[in-house]
Amino acid sequence: RQSILRRRPRFLPFGECVKWVQAMGIWDDKEEWEDWIASGEKRNPYIPSRPDEYYGRQGVWKGWSYFLLGVEDSVDEESQRGVPRN
Repeated sequence: RQSILRRRPRFLPFGECVKWVQAMGIWDDKEEWEDWIASGEKRNPYIPSRPDEYYGRQGVWKGWSYFLLGVEDSVDEESQRGVPRN
């Protein structure tokens, strides 16, 4: 029982997460995603609240536009890679 309590969350692989997010189709940008998280609406335990950080650490993050809308962008290298800002 103790090992269950200590387990890290298991999130969907990046591609599956992107499919779920885009199928929902309710976010157009990072701010809308963050507002949704802050409002407590996130009920899916397989989707990270901070996907840029989680998938960025895995080296697969492609930016908010790709994540939410399926559109490649090249706005900010740091935000695309999920590197936390100091």
